[in-house]
Parts: sequence; structure tokens; C-alpha cells
Amino acid sequence: MDLKKASNLLLFGSKNCKELEYPNCFVGSLSKLVKSDISLLKSMAQASKSASLSANQIGSEHNMFVIRQKIKDNQWFYEDKGYYSVFINPRICKVSQKIEENWEYCASFPWLRAKVPRFLKIKVEYDDEGLNTREKVLEGFLARLFQHELDHLRGLTLINWRLNHLGLDFLDKEENEDNKEILQVLLTF
Repeated sequence: MDLKKASNLLLFGSKNCKELEYPNCFVGSLSKLVKSDISLLKSMAQASKSASLSANQIGSEHNMFVIRQKIKDNQWFYEDKGYYSVFINPRICKVSQKIEENWEYCASFPWLRAKVPRFLKIKVEYDDEGLNTREKVLEGFLARLFQHELDHLRGLTLINWRLNHLGLDFLDKEENEDNKEILQVLLTF
């Protein structure tokens, strides 16, 4: 991830990282601020090379996220430029019985991964960039990305999964020692 290009991205341990835990607000109209946040969200997703990104990861209170249009199974980061679909006021309407546990990554925690259980198939509703309500059935990795970003909008992060469920793993043993120490203290209480 190019952190210089992604300078507006909220990272765990940064000054405003508490904003990652704030639930987001319903989007009722396409104000200039909402349009600006959509543009920033897309550009930050590209700069961070992420498959997806939520509004609160860029400090926005709007209930929306983006997901890369062309994804590969279990690939959370991309080197090439991608195009992103916008999901405004997203919600899950129906879930399958099948659940899969797998590792998840997050641009706000670049040195961390967590094992998270997710529904393999979900029926979702959301508003597109024109605030037209859409309905889709998502499966596999796309369903995982949608659920991951929806968690962000609800104020849940990878740390919440570790505290409440499964495994957590540090990816880079050398960098971000301060963040790791803070996180280890959080995980021991």
C-alpha cells in the first residue's frame, strides 16, 4: 500500500483512528458533500490498492462503501488501477446457511489479518450512485467483501473479530511496533 498516496486513510494507531469505530449515517440525498465523499472513497481505494473501502475509513460519516468491480478470490489488494462500484445505505436481506471461515485483511490495519466467519451467499439491497435501490445476490469473496465493509459501517473492525471470535495474526514483525504494543495491551484485558 502506498501510504503517501493514501494519506487520508485512517490507520489503527493514527490520531483519528477512533472514527473507525463510529457507526455511519443514512444517506438521503446526493449533496455536494456526499458526491465529494464518493469521489474521495474511490480515489482512496485505488491509492490504498484495496479491493474495498468504507466511508469511515476516510473519516466520512456517510453510510457507504466501494468494492472493486473486477476481483479475484481472496485477493484483498491489487497493483493495477481498478474501477469501483458504490454501495450506499447497504443492507443484507437474506443469508445462506453455509458459513466459511477465512483470513481477512484491511487497509486500516496493514500489518494485521484476522480469521472471520462469513456467510457464503447473501441477498443484499443498496442504493447506487444515483440513489436508485438495487437488489443482488452475492456469493463467495464478493459476499465476504460486502459483509466486511458493512461491519466497518457498523463500527466493527478486525480487532472486534479477534476479541469476540477467532484468530489474529501480525503480518509484519518488524514494522509498526508501537501499534502492535497498543493492540497487544487491548487484547489482554
